[in-house]
Formats: sequence, C-alpha cells, structure tokens
Amino acid sequence: MIKVATYNIKNKTASKILRLKPTQLERFRQNVELIVKADSDIIGLQEVTKEEYEWLEEMFGKKYKIYGDFRGSIGITNEACPIMVKEASGYVTNYGTFSISDDIYKIGKKYPGAFFPRVSTFVNFIDDFDEYFVMNMHVDNSKLIQGKAFKENGAIEKIMGMACSSNKVIIGDMNTEVNGPLKDFCDRNFFSDAALDLGKTYKPLNMALDHILYDDDELNAYDAKALSNDGSDHSLIMAKIEPKGR
Repeated sequence: MIKVATYNIKNKTASKILRLKPTQLERFRQNVELIVKADSDIIGLQEVTKEEYEWLEEMFGKKYKIYGDFRGSIGITNEACPIMVKEASGYVTNYGTFSISDDIYKIGKKYPGAFFPRVSTFVNFIDDFDEYFVMNMHVDNSKLIQGKAFKENGAIEKIMGMACSSNKVIIGDMNTEVNGPLKDFCDRNFFSDAALDLGKTYKPLNMALDHILYDDDELNAYDAKALSNDGSDHSLIMAKIEPKGR
C-alpha cells in the first residue's frame, strides 16, 4: 500500500479569495505544514519555482527525495512539477520529466496556442511488495489543448507507455473536472478518480480540478482526504492505493 498525494502550492488569488496577502515565504511555511500533516509516501507538487524547489530540498531532504526538472519557460514562470518520495517507504527504479506537447522529449516545447510549456514527471516506485508507476502533471487550462494532451496516443498516453507495471496512478492539477477529454481518457484507460467524493478542491472557481486517477482494473483506492489552509488556493488531496487482492 502507498499513500499518494497531490498539491498545487500556488496561491495567486489569496488577497481576493481569502482576503489575505501572505508573502511567498509565509505561503511556503503554510504549505510545509500541510505536506508534513499529509505524511504521504509520494506527493506530486505543481507550480514549484526554483527557489521553492531549493527550500523543499532544505526542509525535507532528510525524509524525501525530490524528482523533476523545470518546464523550460523563461523567468519566474520556469516552474516544475516534482514528485517527492519518502525514502523509508521504498525506492525509485526510474524517473523522468517530459513535455506535455506533441514532442514529449523536448522540454520547453508546447502545443500551438498554449501560453506556457507544460511538463509531467513520473517515477517507477517499488515498496516492500509491489511496483507502481506514478505520474504527476499540471495540464494547460485551454480545452483545446486538453483535448490534444488527453487524446488517444496523445502526450499523456505516450508518457504512460513508459510505465514499469500495470499499477498506474496519475495525479495532479488537471485544470478540468472529470468531463470532456479527461473523461474520455479515463474511460479508455480504465481509470477512476479517488478524489471524486472530496468535492471542490480549487477554491476560486469552486471546481474539482485536482485528481488522483488510478487503474481500477488493478488497484483499490480508499481513505481519500482533502487538507487545506491559506498557503494555497488548492486543497492538498490524498488517498491510499494498493493492488487488488492485498
């Protein structure tokens, strides 16, 4: 069994939605509190700046190893979608960061019409009993580009093709509820959403944009939870995942 979480750590709307104006460092401290509280084996983060990446390594370096490259934007938008793996819970056999575009091997490339490049990081992970493929991503909010990313043999399925086993879990801020291209993707690949009953995880739009998708032919998901504070305008969501028959 692994405990998996996903969390978009940004809070660009705090002053409007939460009527607060936290500094970057204050937000980071609040986010650290939430990550510590979740105590997950694997957590995928979105919208992590280089400075925040360094802070995460400093704060969690003795407990977690962090995987993931930056997306190849210029300036402050050059963010990452890293995966933090608790070292005591198992070990990583392979990992990588790929573009969510028509050329997944070229970091910095984007679909035509996208404002920023997008990336996905994956790990192949082994605990005491089983092997898992966990993929973390932050998908563009354009419906047209989501259609391209989630289509059959699109970027997401190409990255999934590198999976080490049938125990596939896909997490992240997908900028859509489970409808349209994302629902088609889930139906085609036999995925369910462990976060379905958690409600609206993105506060400003009151929408469920954060997901923990799992291969429900092979896996069970249970004990899903949502945690939140003022560090981000997203909730941290988490669930326990294990192969059927365990």
